[in-house]
Amino acid sequence: MQASGVMSCRTDELSLSDKCSREPRDAAVGFSGLAAPAIDGCQHKEASRQLRRQAVDFDSRTHMLLEKPIATTNMRLAIPNAAVMTVQVLIGLLEVYFVSRTGVDALAGVSPVFPLASLVVAVAQGAIGGGIVTAVARALGTGRISAASEYAWYAVALGVPLGLATTAVMVALGPSLYAHMGISGNALAIAASYSFIIFAGAVLIWLFNLLMAVVRGTGNLQVPVIVVGGGALILVPLSPALIFGAFGYQGLGPAGGAVAMLVYYALGTLA
Repeated sequence: MQASGVMSCRTDELSLSDKCSREPRDAAVGFSGLAAPAIDGCQHKEASRQLRRQAVDFDSRTHMLLEKPIATTNMRLAIPNAAVMTVQVLIGLLEVYFVSRTGVDALAGVSPVFPLASLVVAVAQGAIGGGIVTAVARALGTGRISAASEYAWYAVALGVPLGLATTAVMVALGPSLYAHMGISGNALAIAASYSFIIFAGAVLIWLFNLLMAVVRGTGNLQVPVIVVGGGALILVPLSPALIFGAFGYQGLGPAGGAVAMLVYYALGTLA
């Protein structure tokens, strides 16, 4: 009986010690099971935060948009586009001034052509060109570089047929349209001549503005400013030389201004 009592006491002691040793382990396991999701969630958030921080540090333009003052950022982004538009407006005004120096009939003949040419530029640069800017920007923003390159070729594929259609419409309907505007005589002849030349190169007008939209979609606003500004520096002496003549060559009259504009668009398209 004493032996059995001793054995039972030892058994109780062993079971008690084993129970006591198991309880901390079970508590640790339970705590880790509860804490593991929280730890994983914190680690995931920290990793995401580090990735975002790295992305912001890597992309200086994103850093500028997120952290720089809004007013100065908007001004910095708007100035290049405003400069391009200002230079293009000044080019048109200078062209009218040079043509007006050849006489009243020339000014009366060229005046109705300029709004139609400006309409083509506005549609190519703003309407369809705005869609190309958006498409290229979204493709680059999502990392689809090959798609953005394809959009550049889409601009060419759109510019050629639209330019040919513009040429066909204006060559066929231009003289009668100007006559309905009230132009007649020598002014109508000048209008028809100027219109035929400028719209014969409508493909260049479309390509120049659509390809410039592709460049704007990449976020590079310096190239359009350089191209338009450089073209203006060429056009300013070229236009009066072709209108009035230079270096012993006889000028082309008002039609010389149209030729100078096409040279400007051709060089801009190549650039």
